[in-house]
Amino acid sequence: MSTAIFKNRPAVMTSSANSYLLVLLLGFVLFNSVVLSANAPALQPALPEIRYSAENEEHLKSIVDKFGVEIKSLRLSAVGYMLDFRHKVVDAKKAAYLHSYKIQPYVWDPKANISVVPPSTKVGILRQGKNDAREGNIYTTMFANPGRRFKRGDKVTLVIGDLVIEDMEIE
Repeated sequence: MSTAIFKNRPAVMTSSANSYLLVLLLGFVLFNSVVLSANAPALQPALPEIRYSAENEEHLKSIVDKFGVEIKSLRLSAVGYMLDFRHKVVDAKKAAYLHSYKIQPYVWDPKANISVVPPSTKVGILRQGKNDAREGNIYTTMFANPGRRFKRGDKVTLVIGDLVIEDMEIE
């Protein structure tokens, strides 16, 4: 008897069911877009001809002379989901170039052809300092590390405009 009552009744979805399906669909689309973009091959960046090696002391001194910064470290942070690059400003006038927001810094792994950039958040790019670099201060730039692709001990290339430092080991 109960089947006869509901036989001619149209199927109606409640608003909560519609909301649930919409959230499920959006989640599926976002998940797939993240997975597909993370697995897409990165283009090899065009690097300047002058490159510095993090393993060569003379190169590190040249960075201080030309760019006014002393490289401190590139470390894993936030349980491996971020890379933390730190440098000390030695000459504020020379370092102003590296602190310009017109330059997009990135970390690149030439072996896996993966590059990561500082993430844009609601409060802005996770990059400390503007063109007002002060001598003696240590500044930091945080890079996203989605999927924890970069591991401790990996050797990567750091690129900030004309400054290219190869063979930087992640601590």
